[in-house]
Amino acid sequence: MNYLRQIKGFYLRRRLFPLSSSAITLYYLLLEQFNLVGFPQFMRIPLSRLMSETNLGKTAVCRARMELVRQKYLDCEKSECRSQSARYSIITIDPDEYLNKPERYEVGPAGLLPQASGGAK
Repeated sequence: MNYLRQIKGFYLRRRLFPLSSSAITLYYLLLEQFNLVGFPQFMRIPLSRLMSETNLGKTAVCRARMELVRQKYLDCEKSECRSQSARYSIITIDPDEYLNKPERYEVGPAGLLPQASGGAK
């Protein structure tokens, strides 16, 4: 995985599939952690560490994590053993998917937008 391409892909994709500020913060933290260790396939990170480094409470981190999983930015497997941290995997985002599809997207004043379907423009 290429760190800069992933950041660019994340930026472009979230213009189409918006995220809360908590989810964005958590994603960047997880991406940074994966980058620091050479992008392993998966990683275990304690919830307490995510809470302290994002400055979010437990509920906010859990909601942000669910949002990232639901929107297909991240895979997460919670451990059945309470003493073990959840296992995270970052889903690769190819920025070219959003840059080379002019029939699906257009650039508006707010950036990349999905093209309107049907109806008059």
